[in-house]
Amino acid sequence: MVPVARAVVGALLLALLLGGCGPEPYVGPEGAPKVAVIGDSLLTSAESEIDAAFPDAQVATADAAGHTVSMVQDTIEHYVSTNPDVQVLVIGTNDWTQEPDVWAAAVAAAIDSMASIPVVLWVNHSEDLHLLDLWPAEKYEHHLRYNLALFRHERSGAHPNFHVLDWATALVEGDAAEDGIHLTQQGQDHLATFVREGYERWFTPPQ
Repeated sequence: MVPVARAVVGALLLALLLGGCGPEPYVGPEGAPKVAVIGDSLLTSAESEIDAAFPDAQVATADAAGHTVSMVQDTIEHYVSTNPDVQVLVIGTNDWTQEPDVWAAAVAAAIDSMASIPVVLWVNHSEDLHLLDLWPAEKYEHHLRYNLALFRHERSGAHPNFHVLDWATALVEGDAAEDGIHLTQQGQDHLATFVREGYERWFTPPQ
């Protein structure tokens, strides 16, 4: 029995490690609009700030540091099944080690799966040239191509509910930590405000 129990525990731990970010319940005023936020370590650092930016909504957040877009697809689909009014993604930084066609397919699949959501907001990547001093050139190039892919989806008209939140142009000095990506407290506050501004721009709460 002991070996079996250990095997079961081991399998559960492996599933937790590989299965993507776990969904969290919505928290907020009953009957308020529902906002689902999914992301990687950028969301992890700014989760409490984003929650605080939506006192008039029910918010659910699911964050998983180090995860790629494809790794959170199950979580994306889970929240689609909960019928949120707005779904926000803050993810993609970790996809840079994949071939472009792999992450591009994952991005397209994610957007397709959210077609029923009234408003989908996707926060893009920093394009600060200072990153070239910190990163391999391939990683910086990925950020540029990734942002371009998001804009192409937005401009294609195939998904009128899909909008890019252009963090690349919103980011200001002092927002990013020494690694150029993760956020300082200033950056966490700014990102939360930025997401809220996108919500107010694209979503009209029902009367």
